[in-house]
Amino acid sequence: MTNFNVGLGTIEIVSEGFEVTIRKRPTSDANIPSEVLFVNHSTDAQYSFEERELNMVHKQCDEYEFRISLIFEDYNYEFFHYLSSRIVFQGESLDEYNHCIILSKENMAKVINIVCNDMDEFVIHTAEKRISDIKTKMNIDDEQYTQMQAHFEAISRTTKASAC
Repeated sequence: MTNFNVGLGTIEIVSEGFEVTIRKRPTSDANIPSEVLFVNHSTDAQYSFEERELNMVHKQCDEYEFRISLIFEDYNYEFFHYLSSRIVFQGESLDEYNHCIILSKENMAKVINIVCNDMDEFVIHTAEKRISDIKTKMNIDDEQYTQMQAHFEAISRTTKASAC
């Protein structure tokens, strides 16, 4: 199930457990933003926005900051390379210093479509890539990996059975 929220120059999407935040990219980092608090009086919910975000609402923007995470783990690098295999980028880049992907406005609709509809494929792709990386780092073949995985699954079942 995909949860989709839009507001004040920010798009938030939760799909397959991944949390995605897309924000207008500020043109200058000269000002340190201060927090501005808003209250929804119909529900008493409180929302906090940075002053920079409020100012960005009315500005045209050619670039956006895209962040994707799962349980506090950053998946920007994996998603950037996944997107590179899916669409032709027009000036997109990976900003490892700010932990985000820089997207042009031309590709926003494509990326949102992938996030909302193809995250299960990204999950499979990421799992396969991580397994491949483990095999390479440990210098093991498919059979050795399968044996190692079976060993850890047996330990997990034993631990669960003894906990009951």
